Amino acid sequence: MTRLFLCLTLLSCSEYRLSGEIAGSGLPDEDDGTTVDPRSDLDDDTEVPAPRTCEADATVIQATFDAREIVGCPFGIDDNLERRNEFNQARTIERWEVPVPPGATLCAVSLTSVEDALFFDDHITLVLDDAVLVGGGSGYAMELLDVRDGIPRWDWQRVAGVPFPPRDTPYTCLGGAEPCEVPQTEQPGPLELTFDDAILRDLLDPDVAHELTLMTFGDDNDTDCAHSAFTLEVTLEVLE
Repeated sequence: MTRLFLCLTLLSCSEYRLSGEIAGSGLPDEDDGTTVDPRSDLDDDTEVPAPRTCEADATVIQATFDAREIVGCPFGIDDNLERRNEFNQARTIERWEVPVPPGATLCAVSLTSVEDALFFDDHITLVLDDAVLVGGGSGYAMELLDVRDGIPRWDWQRVAGVPFPPRDTPYTCLGGAEPCEVPQTEQPGPLELTFDDAILRDLLDPDVAHELTLMTFGDDNDTDCAHSAFTLEVTLEVLE
């Protein structure tokens, strides 16, 4: 009789323990659906850093690009065409490395000529990597170029050999840039460009070096594909 009473007492104690947790494990019997927020231990006054923006956090980089005077088109050489009056037949090409840090976002870029009387004959196109910053004008219709991500992309084969538009056709600047001042063909003047549209933010491939390319075009004259010597002062705003 004494043994039976002892066994009943032990069984009663074990059942009481199991009702709260698995014996010997220290773990809850089953999930009650309660979720613990891992951030609950953080002080309510902890500040989350604000995202970096072009407007508040851009770094300014300045550079100078120099170009010597050039005259004459390479008619019939490489992929340039032979002479043909009033058609877009050939071009010269000049390039400058753009000092944008790897992986940086381009927020804005300004280009201003030191000289007030740049001379171009016949017309020009200015390209950053393959994005056309300035193009069209009296050389070709911008509609001939492919547009990707809202940006006209340079392709000589699309505009080679096309007839010139009227000589007073204005240049087209990316994103409707203001100012967009470029001398018309054979009319000396300053060059002043500022690009700060949000379209620039996705313009650059983060894994390549970047180049600014100037192309000067001509149709048939010995004095075409020409420009005076000049210096461009370049200001870049980038988000690193």
